[in-house]
Amino acid sequence: MSPDSPLTLALCVYNGQAHIKQSIDSLLSQTEQCPIIIVDDGSTDETATILNTFASHPAISIITHDRNKGLSSARNTALAACATDWIAYTDDDVEVPVTWTESLIKAWRTTPSSTKAIGGPVVPAPPENLTQRYLAADNPLVPLEIDFASKPSPLRRLALYYASPPTSSPRPVYSLVGANISFDVATIRLLGGFNHDIAFGGDEEYLCDALIANFGPKSVVFDQSVTVTHVFDHSFAAALKRESAYGAGAGRRWRTNGGIPSLRPTICATVLITTLLLPRHPRLAVFALFAVPYTLRRHLLHDLAFNNPTPALYPAIALLAESANVYGFIKAVLTRKK
Repeated sequence: MSPDSPLTLALCVYNGQAHIKQSIDSLLSQTEQCPIIIVDDGSTDETATILNTFASHPAISIITHDRNKGLSSARNTALAACATDWIAYTDDDVEVPVTWTESLIKAWRTTPSSTKAIGGPVVPAPPENLTQRYLAADNPLVPLEIDFASKPSPLRRLALYYASPPTSSPRPVYSLVGANISFDVATIRLLGGFNHDIAFGGDEEYLCDALIANFGPKSVVFDQSVTVTHVFDHSFAAALKRESAYGAGAGRRWRTNGGIPSLRPTICATVLITTLLLPRHPRLAVFALFAVPYTLRRHLLHDLAFNNPTPALYPAIALLAESANVYGFIKAVLTRKK
């Protein structure tokens, strides 16, 4: 580890025994070594035992919460312990390539001073089952483009959601993915860090929004060269749980900030069209319940034309996943924190 490294790596974990060792090993294999802060957010599985095997490593500092406080609190704990100019966050189910820190440091050194956050792609690991193939095809871990910063109308949001993403890099965006995100430390300390009330599911969007509001639309940057690999759980139940958590985070943000709710569009369009048809055309409404998700699937005809039938299941899976997202949103809106 370079004694003058300008970057700290922060890894927050809660019950991450399944993959935490591989995540730490990937951080220790970097061509540009940096200090590593690991925050165990009150894990109740074997995470602590695994972390103890790394406790004597000179690059690693381990901080343990006495109870589960939420991802936002864990990220703030790492922020408080950081002693470098920049801090990069990743997750306990992520593996980073050996050049990740080297690419991040290069990005920070070559970016304008107006930049306060830099992140990059979160690429799904090679899929092994249907759930992972769906998540690889419809990766939920993508940045929100800068057009979302203008608080577009619902129809404009729908168009942006289904539009092909830009390919330019680096480019300003509205929000980055928390599994691959870095910040100027002094700036996010000035803003008060992550929002404890969000706990999990979009706390990085809350902070990116604050950066843009205070430092302008070029303060949050997406850089294609800074890539990590996310290992999605095999279980479809885990995918639904994650979507519900993202929805809950969006619900807590909406309860605080108001405006247009941040909801997945497929389920919203399906419910809207079905509801409008139901009073006079109940059979057509039932048909729409199944047809709308397939109509919104951009690449379905292409997939079927090339004898790839598996994606025909993806719209149905998306409808279930987005239903879980909306459920989490509604539950968070209706639940008042004690």
